[in-house]
Amino acid sequence: MSYKAYSSSVLNEAIVDEYLYGLQGVDPKYFFFMPRFHRVNLKDKFCFIYFALFFIYYLWPFFFIPVFSFFNLFYYLCKKIFSDKCSSSFLYRKKVFLISSSEGVRRISHATKMYSVVAIKTPRLNLKNSDNLIVIDPISLVPYYKILNIFFVSIFYSCRFSLFSKHGKLRLQTYTSFEWLLMYEALKGIDADFYMEDHFDRWAVLYDSLTLSKKKDGHYISLSLVQHGLLSLDFEDSSLGLPFKLFYKLSQIDKLFVYDSNSEKIFKRDILGNDWNGNVVFSLPQLVLTPYGSEKVIVLFVGHPICEGFHRKVAHGLCEKINFDNVIILYKPHPTKLKVDNHISDKWKLYENDGKFPDVDVVISYPSTLAYEYHLLGIKVFRHPIEEKLINSDVIVDDVVKFLERA
Repeated sequence: MSYKAYSSSVLNEAIVDEYLYGLQGVDPKYFFFMPRFHRVNLKDKFCFIYFALFFIYYLWPFFFIPVFSFFNLFYYLCKKIFSDKCSSSFLYRKKVFLISSSEGVRRISHATKMYSVVAIKTPRLNLKNSDNLIVIDPISLVPYYKILNIFFVSIFYSCRFSLFSKHGKLRLQTYTSFEWLLMYEALKGIDADFYMEDHFDRWAVLYDSLTLSKKKDGHYISLSLVQHGLLSLDFEDSSLGLPFKLFYKLSQIDKLFVYDSNSEKIFKRDILGNDWNGNVVFSLPQLVLTPYGSEKVIVLFVGHPICEGFHRKVAHGLCEKINFDNVIILYKPHPTKLKVDNHISDKWKLYENDGKFPDVDVVISYPSTLAYEYHLLGIKVFRHPIEEKLINSDVIVDDVVKFLERA
């Protein structure tokens, strides 16, 4: 197990979090570089959160990470008892999907044209077997004594990073250490053709560093990356690229599945190592729509925690200007949002069907992958910057109203 690889994964995730802090106009040091800040709204509870995080931050390596790792140990030992047994030999030289999201199987299957597959999911993901899918929980690949070893190593890694790294201010990011090491241990004994959907997060760094290590040891292994989302704030302009610079770039990708040439340029410039020369396959995403069951004009908001306030302003503006006898407004929350306030108006309806996407007439969205997929289907999309300060909500309201009047 590599401390260097784990610390690189922490830094990649921290870079993304710092960018998202900036979008919300928040200095991360005031929240002790708390990870995944964008998923919850804590700005209105600053005093309470500050003192709570102060306490957690300074006691993290001495109390909180040992306790947190112990709970992980207890949870995964119990889970191991009731999990199905699986041997790494079962996966020898098979094509294996590495899945970290509920949409991962659909995306990779569509790009690779493989529809009867074996998938290893990340530890916390809720993914079940289906007719053409065998799902393997990583805990089933790790023996009991290794789980105990992961407990000690996870504490060591977190304490080392917190107390002896020049990036120790990011110590709260090391809450991922146990499950990262668990996934590493599950995969290291498998020789297979892996397909992943992660671009640059902790899982991508894990898979890439593990592939490098296994290749050096002479094992059979290949790693393909399937694009699962937009990489730029404008899918028509590859010059924008990622809005941040990664600490760790991937070097072991054998085959890259991308949407288009713009995406290819961004991958090669911002995500992959400078000397990367693997194969590239083009595969546009494909969205399967579900009928909503209404003859009315349907407007869909594609949600994100950062622009939820902006969407509320737009929704209120639409409520004042359109006739709801002929229009329905839907809001599809971002999958990472923990809680959504559905009481914006009596005309606002949440659409929370996981894995399903409504057939609509108009989409209002930040530069999201879902908006891009609706655009490819010929549905009118009104895009806005993810930063509220860059656009006036009245502009979107007026444009949507004009479109609906012509519809």
